[in-house]
Amino acid sequence: MRRGDAALALKLARQALAQQSRHPGLNHLAGIAAHHAGDSATALRYLRKAVDLKADWPGVLTDLGQVAWAAGRGDEAETSFRQATRIHPHDAESWEGLGNVLLGRNKLGEAIDAFRQAVALAPTHPRILTNHGVALARAGRFDEARQALRDAVARSAGIPDILANLAMVEAEAGNPDAASDLARQVLATVPGHVMATIALANAEQQLGNPTEAERLVRQAVQVNPGNPELTLSLASVLLDLGRDDQADDGYRDVLRVVGDHPKALTGLARLRVAQGRFDEGRDLLVRALRVTPDWMAPRMELALLELSLGRFDDAFPHYDWRFLADHQRRSRPFTQPRWDGVRQAGRRLLLWGEQGVGDEVLWLSLLPDLLADGLEVTVECDPRLLPLVKRSFPSVMACGLSQSPAAPCLDPGLSQLPLGELFRFVPRHGPAAPYLVADPLRSREMRGRLESLAGGRKLVGVSWRSAALNLGEHKSLTLESLRAVAGDRFALVSLQYGDVAAELARAREAGLEILSLPDLDITGDLDGFASLVAAMDHVVTTSNTTVHFAGGLGVPTEVMLPKARGRHWYYGVDGNWCRWYPRVRLHRQTFQGAWDEVLRSVGAVLAAKD
Repeated sequence: MRRGDAALALKLARQALAQQSRHPGLNHLAGIAAHHAGDSATALRYLRKAVDLKADWPGVLTDLGQVAWAAGRGDEAETSFRQATRIHPHDAESWEGLGNVLLGRNKLGEAIDAFRQAVALAPTHPRILTNHGVALARAGRFDEARQALRDAVARSAGIPDILANLAMVEAEAGNPDAASDLARQVLATVPGHVMATIALANAEQQLGNPTEAERLVRQAVQVNPGNPELTLSLASVLLDLGRDDQADDGYRDVLRVVGDHPKALTGLARLRVAQGRFDEGRDLLVRALRVTPDWMAPRMELALLELSLGRFDDAFPHYDWRFLADHQRRSRPFTQPRWDGVRQAGRRLLLWGEQGVGDEVLWLSLLPDLLADGLEVTVECDPRLLPLVKRSFPSVMACGLSQSPAAPCLDPGLSQLPLGELFRFVPRHGPAAPYLVADPLRSREMRGRLESLAGGRKLVGVSWRSAALNLGEHKSLTLESLRAVAGDRFALVSLQYGDVAAELARAREAGLEILSLPDLDITGDLDGFASLVAAMDHVVTTSNTTVHFAGGLGVPTEVMLPKARGRHWYYGVDGNWCRWYPRVRLHRQTFQGAWDEVLRSVGAVLAAKD
């Protein structure tokens, strides 16, 4: 066995067993030799007999578990490792083996618990740290996964597989630059490394380079034809590039080869939803959850699909999983009980923001109903929203979000609820009245400055880009495309957040004038931004934070929406009305990426109102 001659080792072990058939050590050795000789059935027979003879021998149960797993006998493998951890609870490798089997069977929560036990027993073992990190990443717990893998890297002297796993975590956590750096380190030493290639392709997608992502994956496919993970990665890239038929083929190829692969099922479900085939998409997501009920991704996809279709009761059992997506949302350290939804005068309620600024503004639209019922409300929100919230809701106690909650938010007499779940208890079936109040003095001053430049034209605020992770590209237009809604009757005013000076200068050189207030920090001064929006006669925007400010302030607004990814607009997959805002109209693409028809529709509305 030590010199690698498994066939001769098995022959000798059998000769010995002919004389001592009930010797546990010889049965164990024969099983290992048979396994290395490629004879799984014989290996299992000898190892099972060794376990029957002396199950408490170190290594017998773990070897049986590994051989059973390699032979595709998941139930037996899991049973063996569980028995090993009961008999040898201080053996790190038994816990690690159990974790690997549970991870392979998509029992993510149990796998994480098993790896945690292994790490506690062997806190410096790089392989155990790596496997723990992989399980955490699969469950969407990216911060914990990153730490485990960084510990593994520190103790492994840069083993490529560990670096590649860390690159994958950074990519999935939405850190493409870090993912790219790590993946390139691996590929510099191991050209064609599959996991590093997938991580790099994922990073290139997020950085807006899907064509480069496709090149990388196709190059790897030539070296590793039929690799299901590469096929999955290519399908994702093709979906990004709008080549739906090819993406469909890729996902189906994986499902034909691997069976109910949860990532393939989820990817195909996203494609079906993008095609408007909602029932098929739901069925695929349900199948994915049968395979891996602990995986966050299909649950969130299913929650968003149900919300988009207005099926809120069906959505919320899955929606709570958003707190596991720790690169997107975090739960807050509040110990008060969750609000039970009873709207009774005198009850005291804490609402806390857990998503982006736009979402916080959206959910605040339900606050007037609570106040009308006599509830006493405290709101914890983005600190930039405080002036606007206090002015709009003077009876509300407003606190800025901070690492340690402000004292009023810790009052034990309060019930608490994430703002994003408020709609569960205060349903909105039609648009509410405007509810935000901008600073009237600042708004008048801003309008005066802009009117002096507009030459009597109406002020139309425009925003053309979204920075949303993974979806921003689908929801964004070029500034030049807004020429279609400009004309001689309107002065376009930039409401776009971020550094847009270069874009505005290029537009001006091309003959498209966009007015702006360069002394206003739209991102940092949200109260000033609200005043600017309130100064507009009309707003034209893609799906970003601007919509929520304009809608909440009651400014007539035209929203330009993509066909597929990034299209569900709070919440409704069709129609041009908005359940949240009374003066917002929705303009939807007929085909993904086809903005011309949307711009014509917006232009027609503006012309009719002129």
